[in-house]
Amino acid sequence: MSPQPLLPADKVLAVAAALRTDGKTPHLTHGTEDKPIQLGQTQIFAVRFEDSDTWAVRIPIHQDGTLSPSFIADLVQDEVDTLLKLNEAGFRWAPKLIGSDSSFDNPLGRPYMVVNWLPGVALEWSSALAAEKRQKVLCQLADIQLNLAQCTSESRSSDLAQRHLMDIIGSKVSRVMNGTLPEVDLRSCFVLRALVRKAVRAESPLFALTHSNLAAHKIIVDSDYNITGVVDWKLARFRPLEVALKWPRLLAVGRDVADSSSPKDNTSVESVLPYPELAADRQVFLSHLSSLASSDSAHSSLAASMNSILTDPVVDWKNLIIDSCFSKGLHRWMAERSWLIKGLGHDVELIVQDPANRAVDAEIDNFLRSEHEGAFTRDELVEMCKSK
Repeated sequence: MSPQPLLPADKVLAVAAALRTDGKTPHLTHGTEDKPIQLGQTQIFAVRFEDSDTWAVRIPIHQDGTLSPSFIADLVQDEVDTLLKLNEAGFRWAPKLIGSDSSFDNPLGRPYMVVNWLPGVALEWSSALAAEKRQKVLCQLADIQLNLAQCTSESRSSDLAQRHLMDIIGSKVSRVMNGTLPEVDLRSCFVLRALVRKAVRAESPLFALTHSNLAAHKIIVDSDYNITGVVDWKLARFRPLEVALKWPRLLAVGRDVADSSSPKDNTSVESVLPYPELAADRQVFLSHLSSLASSDSAHSSLAASMNSILTDPVVDWKNLIIDSCFSKGLHRWMAERSWLIKGLGHDVELIVQDPANRAVDAEIDNFLRSEHEGAFTRDELVEMCKSK
């Protein structure tokens, strides 16, 4: 059940009014007079001023107590910082930040953001959507991803793709060892390290911002299916270009596409291959990338890179391996199915199935040679891997 509104409307309106210098009075609109819009754990109030300027007051509501106040404050501040960066870069599909307070010490008693209201509605993506509308949305999505990468790319010569992902897995190792990540086992962390070396080969120093969850309900479209904006940037992060230029969520396979209740003995990568309708949508996306790559577009080079990444025969397996670095749920799901390595070649299969654990031992040694040296002993890690 969605959380009930907790905040008096007059306080929301007062926060919005304080951000105007002309004394104009706002009122609630777009149905939020009765109750706020609920988007995940965020409540959204739409406020309109006398001059028709319309804003969204976004307030995180986490009633289950799973997130600490400081964590919620950090989430809001992260999104504020991201929107500022996107606004300064001229990325026109992000909401314009008008005001914010990431603390609980304000009239609302909790963190909030105020952004401009994006006209339109959340995209409804289903097989019922006409082909020409699907194509229009997909081509725009490709343009948006390329534009996002273009305007936020930066070089990080000391943080290449593999090292970036290894550091994230290293954090998992530490959490498993200290008991704060019970969902995964230690051996699977070192198996994942070895598989990342197979999934990520290009070591470009380029990083770019990625939304991280470009799902349909985060995409706002008008009545003609023009994308007017993308919302919910709290999980946006700078990632290696090879990681950033991936399928948007509505074209990706994962536990929401490959049934999460599928048998654990189904260890073949074929189990996550795209179904015919998804494959057709992907072809539209790829055709648009190919067209951009062969043009004199400002994004031609990035389009060529993205097209190369997405046409890899095992792109879906690679993306699942990469995403497992960030998601403990997917990490566990993949580990329970032997990382879907069947059919990927003997060298990949041996990483997971070698009774001598040579790949795991090598990754333990590599881990200890990194900045984690001294945190754990080799014997501790080996013993913990055996105790699975």
